[in-house]
Amino acid sequence: MDVDCFDQHPVVLPWSRLNLLAIDGNMLKGPLPIPPPSTFEYSVSGNKLMGPIPPLICKMTSLELLDLSSNSLSGRIPPCLTNFSKSLLVLDMGSNNFQGPIPEMFTVPNNLRVIDLGENQFQGPLPRSLANCVMLEHLVIGKNQIDDIFPFWFGALPHMKVLILRSNRFHGAIGSWLTDFRFHKLSIIDLSNNEFIGDLSSKYFQN
Repeated sequence: MDVDCFDQHPVVLPWSRLNLLAIDGNMLKGPLPIPPPSTFEYSVSGNKLMGPIPPLICKMTSLELLDLSSNSLSGRIPPCLTNFSKSLLVLDMGSNNFQGPIPEMFTVPNNLRVIDLGENQFQGPLPRSLANCVMLEHLVIGKNQIDDIFPFWFGALPHMKVLILRSNRFHGAIGSWLTDFRFHKLSIIDLSNNEFIGDLSSKYFQN
C-alpha cells in the first residue's frame, strides 16, 4: 500500500489477519490510519499525523497496546474507547493536541498498566473512573490544563509506581488527614508547577 494515501483521507488497512502494526518514527502525514480489528498492538508514535481519532478505532476490541504519541492529533477522546478497556494494557496519547475533558472512560475494572496523556490540552478535573484502573503502574498527566485537587484516591491503587502531574492547575492541600490511602509502591512523583499549598506529609508515601 502506498503510504502517500495517508495524506488524502482516512485509511482502513485491509490486512484482516494483522496482529501488530508499528510505524513509529517516520514522517507520515494525514489522518490516523485504522488497522483491522484483529490487531493487538498498534503504534504510530513520532509521525506527523493530524486530525481527530476516527470512531472506527473503537472496533479494535482486541487491542493491548495503543501508542499514538508524538503526533499532531487533536479533538477529544472518543468515549467509545471503553470498548477495548478490558484488553488494553498500554494507552499512550502523549504529546499531541487533544483537548477537552478526559472522559469517564474507565467505567469498569480493567487491566491498564500504563496511561500517558501528558503534553496535550486536556481541561477540567481528573475522571474518578481512573480508580477502576486497579492494575495501573504508570500515570502521566503532566503539561495539560487539569484543574483539580490532589488525587489522594490514587493511593488506593496498589500497583502505582509513577505519578506525573506536573504543569497543570492542581491546587489545595496534598492529601487529606481524613483518609488512610497510601502509595505503597510509588517510586516517582512529579507535582512541580502546580498550585499546591500546605505540608507534604510523609505518611502519604509510606512503603
